Amino acid sequence: LGWDEMSYRATGLFLLLSVEQLPEHSGEALLREMPNVANPYFFMALESLSVLAAERELRAEFAAEWFPALVRRIGNDMASGGFWKALAIYCDQHPKSSLEVLQCLSNAQSEDQISVAAFILGAVRSFDFDELTLSQFKKLESEFSNSETVGTRSVYNRSWIETSRRGKMRQTDLELLVNRMSVGMPDEREQVYWIVTRSLLSPLIPADCLNYGLSWLRSNVSGSIAPAAKYNIIDFAVQLPAARRKEAGELVLLVQPILAEHKGIWQRLEHFLVMWLQTDLAGLNEFCLELANKNAR
Repeated sequence: LGWDEMSYRATGLFLLLSVEQLPEHSGEALLREMPNVANPYFFMALESLSVLAAERELRAEFAAEWFPALVRRIGNDMASGGFWKALAIYCDQHPKSSLEVLQCLSNAQSEDQISVAAFILGAVRSFDFDELTLSQFKKLESEFSNSETVGTRSVYNRSWIETSRRGKMRQTDLELLVNRMSVGMPDEREQVYWIVTRSLLSPLIPADCLNYGLSWLRSNVSGSIAPAAKYNIIDFAVQLPAARRKEAGELVLLVQPILAEHKGIWQRLEHFLVMWLQTDLAGLNEFCLELANKNAR
């Protein structure tokens, strides 16, 4: 069959049928083996998960264990799209079950648990629940938001990325988010740049929310922010459309200087310069002169 959508759907159907025909504990045992699959077959298997996610409602306690286990197995590999697509489908098709999974992750601490919980919280926030379920969601959301633990609070903060991707973030939401994170713990003050930039890249973000976010960045970005935050800003500049190239360049200049040892930031900046080179040589020359001046000071 090769490696395309048809083969992924076929293998996904086989997986679904296997889980459905086995007793619940055996089906879960089968799924628990997935993280043990060797590369590259593990990542191919991720592409087949959408069928299972759409058709099979998982026991909440198991899902709260299994989804983070898959994220842990993925690690830093960029080929994770199949997993997040499947998780989005699971949330869309099984909203109340997703809320139960989120409840099981209410004390999320590890990075894999936090990333899964944040995604689910951001997704279910966009749903139209009945009054009782909405009340349950609001209570759970408040627990994440007001937690005394930074890791658990970050679930709430990071959840807005998925909410923005779904077109449900309003300007007031972004204002409240940046205000709370800007006065939070050092990790939160650093992470706010990543969350804001990722949220602003959503193609469904309202114009007023985008304009507010860009204005906030211009007012708060400086050369004194953490290296990771500088990387987030330049990565954001790379992904802005050409029509906003001038605004992107302003943000890049604001994070200067960049130390020579921060090679990852320089590599991303190189990508930004190459993109500009392809569309506006004169503008790029002017920008590079200012960039050189800022790093020579």
